Amino acid sequence: MEMTDVIGLQEEISRNLNTQIEIENRGIDAFQVFTPFVLGDGDELKIILKRTGDTWRLTDEGHTLMYLSYQDIGLENNTRAEVMDRILKSHFMKDEDGRLVLDGIRTPQDIVDSIFTFSQGLLKIGDISMWKIERAKSKYTENFKSCITEGVKGRCVMFSYQSVEYDPGGMYPIDCCVRLRTGRPAYIFSATSTDKANWTAAAIYFFEKKQPYVPSCAVLQGKISGKPLLRLEDAADKVFQTPQNAAERLDTFLLKYENAA
Repeated sequence: MEMTDVIGLQEEISRNLNTQIEIENRGIDAFQVFTPFVLGDGDELKIILKRTGDTWRLTDEGHTLMYLSYQDIGLENNTRAEVMDRILKSHFMKDEDGRLVLDGIRTPQDIVDSIFTFSQGLLKIGDISMWKIERAKSKYTENFKSCITEGVKGRCVMFSYQSVEYDPGGMYPIDCCVRLRTGRPAYIFSATSTDKANWTAAAIYFFEKKQPYVPSCAVLQGKISGKPLLRLEDAADKVFQTPQNAAERLDTFLLKYENAA
């Protein structure tokens, strides 16, 4: 493929995909295609275009399945394997010892169409990694709700609460609002990550300015340490180290504010 052909192909693909792509030479009849498409963690797709005899093929050189392995995602699970097989078939791809390929490409227009198809197939396979994250989120949510429900000892609770009066735009959703026996609310937040801990501290400070007499606490559900933990401990009236700890000690925390009323 001549340089003029590469430039023309690059322009044609960019026009068809309605986005900017780049093609760089990687040796004799081998090119790397750079697209704006990325996997879940922001990692770029790896797409190599190679000539094989009279045709061309696309390969990811094992990058996508390696990405899944880094996420501790195996394909031994029957459901994952079936989904993977469906994606490969629907995108005319195959797995060659961990390398995902799409071959039999003959014309420049075939290359244009195949790069789009191959990119979408890689993205869908990469999305398998999100299953584990979503399951973890679901587990965190269920555990949080169960422990809080146990810990409030019959008080009224509202999960996924929004303070319409003080936060009408819903910028700071509250994981749980407990109605104290005095009628006053108490806010409980679930801190599942460093980012969530930082966000929770900001949310608590926000409501502290709007509702200075509303107690707030946080429940840790992840490995949080250093400045994010210190920031959270400074903002919240109480930080429970685990959901189980909250189930055991939450009633005592709430009673303190009810008795002080």
